[in-house]
Amino acid sequence: MGVLSKKERMCSDNTFSAFALSFNFLSALCTIITNKYALNAFPYPASLTAIHYLFSWGAVAAALYFGVFERGTVQAEHKNLFYMLVVAWAMCNALSNASLGANSVGFYQLMKVLTTPIVVFVDFIWHNKKISSGKAWVLALACLGIAVATVSDVKLSLRGTLIALSSVMTGVMQKMLNEHMQQRGGLSTLQLMLEAFP
Repeated sequence: MGVLSKKERMCSDNTFSAFALSFNFLSALCTIITNKYALNAFPYPASLTAIHYLFSWGAVAAALYFGVFERGTVQAEHKNLFYMLVVAWAMCNALSNASLGANSVGFYQLMKVLTTPIVVFVDFIWHNKKISSGKAWVLALACLGIAVATVSDVKLSLRGTLIALSSVMTGVMQKMLNEHMQQRGGLSTLQLMLEAFP
């Protein structure tokens, strides 16, 4: 009694994954809409990004204080990659906020969703890394869902498109460097954030 079968564990894992994906989607949507209103009231993307970093740094420091994770350190052989990650992270977030300020929410979302398929493509080309068919279907459905949900709110401008493309490319670089630091540097996302924010 109390021991779950393999089928029950898979069902439980799938339920948790569906909940996590839904929560991530809703929280991202709420953050985007809030940021759009914030940029209308405070039209300074770099300053807004700095404010986000301060609040995020406080949240990560609180998580460390309450024992959610342990402090990690960047090993000497990974310092250069870590600094590249910090630059990519800062540029990605600042460009993302600038993109949100320069574009409609729909176009911003469409461009933002391109980041994951590009990361998957680059991983396949450079590292011959393949994703499962289940993940590919989920990714395709997420892209299709965002495209359908935002198609009525797409407004293009050359400036906005260039900012959005820059945001996507720095986002790809940030995700790949982050993954590298987690896998080879042995650091979690929270550990990396704690090291990167200062």
